[in-house]
Amino acid sequence: MSWTLDGKDEADAIKEINTLSDRAAAILAGAILDDRLGGALRGALRDHRKNAQTTVQEMMFDNMAPLGTFSAKINLGLMIGLYGPSAWRDLHYIRDIRNGFAHDPGMRDFRVDRAESLAMNLKGFAKHTFPRGTPEAKTPRGVNPKMFEEELAEQLADARRRYLLCVRVYLLALSFPLSGPTIHSGIPPF
Repeated sequence: MSWTLDGKDEADAIKEINTLSDRAAAILAGAILDDRLGGALRGALRDHRKNAQTTVQEMMFDNMAPLGTFSAKINLGLMIGLYGPSAWRDLHYIRDIRNGFAHDPGMRDFRVDRAESLAMNLKGFAKHTFPRGTPEAKTPRGVNPKMFEEELAEQLADARRRYLLCVRVYLLALSFPLSGPTIHSGIPPF
């Protein structure tokens, strides 16, 4: 399982994910995606200095600010065309899963009905995943990014593996420059 990395801290955190409980893995993977989405949004928005110490972006993305929550970032990403409605829905399911594991003591692992149900509702990302060995010519044109995976059917059938695969797809998608072909061209939005 490969991950798109953004810095040493993120790389160290991702190395831990496969060794963690479902709860810890879901929270950590969701937090990494939340942070990456915030970075992509900051890259898409102009910034201005409020004063010598603070920028407007810092004020807007601070934890208690209007864009400080994962939900607000997800909604803004849709509004500025960073991705389409299916990715928007998936990102909200990821947020629900992360928050469920963080705040609901009964949601211990992905076998709990609510966690499994939410994970199995992750669907928009799947059009970007293909079994390893699939020739590029056999994949749909205009679908970017593309991930070629070992044991794809097994990953999609298992709630934890599906969740982590979905997070990986969106981390990859958010690593593209905003002016790239996945954003504002004739290619369907992610």
